[in-house]
Amino acid sequence: MLFRSSPTYALAYLNRSHLYLKQGRISEAINDLDKCLKMNPSEAEAYFLRGNIYLNLHRYEEAEKDYSKAIELNPAHYQAYNNRGGLYSKLGNLKGAENDFAKAYELSPEEPETFFNQGIILNKQGRTSEAIDTYSRAIEINPSFLRAYYNRGLLYYSQNRLTEAESDFTKSIELDPTFSSAFRKRGDIYLDQGRNKEALGDYNKALDLVPANSAVLNNRAIIMEKLGFYKEALKDYSLAIKHKPNYFIAYNNRGNLLSDLGQDRKSTRLNSSHVSQS
Repeated sequence: MLFRSSPTYALAYLNRSHLYLKQGRISEAINDLDKCLKMNPSEAEAYFLRGNIYLNLHRYEEAEKDYSKAIELNPAHYQAYNNRGGLYSKLGNLKGAENDFAKAYELSPEEPETFFNQGIILNKQGRTSEAIDTYSRAIEINPSFLRAYYNRGLLYYSQNRLTEAESDFTKSIELDPTFSSAFRKRGDIYLDQGRNKEALGDYNKALDLVPANSAVLNNRAIIMEKLGFYKEALKDYSLAIKHKPNYFIAYNNRGNLLSDLGQDRKSTRLNSSHVSQS
């Protein structure tokens, strides 16, 4: 028998569960955590880790129970408060989430993840300016906090603060050059500003990373229209619809373009290489 039934050997199961998790062997990790808790029901970290697994598996009720048990056994476990708060936020329990994030902050006031999660709640409550300040605090603590830059950029964009939003999306790309959403959102800014060539470059990069993104295909088609590449625009609208059959905007845009082209059949619009001056 590899491990004996005692709190000392329970730790071995706990440690092995970490290794299984790193290897993506989820069922085996859960099995080891179950054994750990059978041997030592007071091991808060085992409840916390199992709660994380259940959260990722969308087994939310079990995740909540495990986080709560971890907190009961270790009231100073700020990560358990933080993760349970994230779960409450996902389930729409904003008050519960706010309380848990406040407790996590009380226990670990310099933890950037706590500020990040508070920012999510503030945004859901419509407190956009406070959310921006909270994301900024997370970035002050951790200047490489990718998700905080991206979320703050989204809020700047919602406030039409395009220069600040562009800066945050650019920083997100610097931190992770494979972050397709940041390329997409920066492309949206360029599209809004009429910077068509720059928008096209970002949309191309976003589609290199995630080829089936209908929203990016639709927006790239808009740019193609602006630049006069009508065949390419029609192709992108059709691809957007293929990937998202109920995408009304792409149907509407394609229909308008086909209508325009049908009214001007004698023109050379389909072969145009016109480039917008914007």
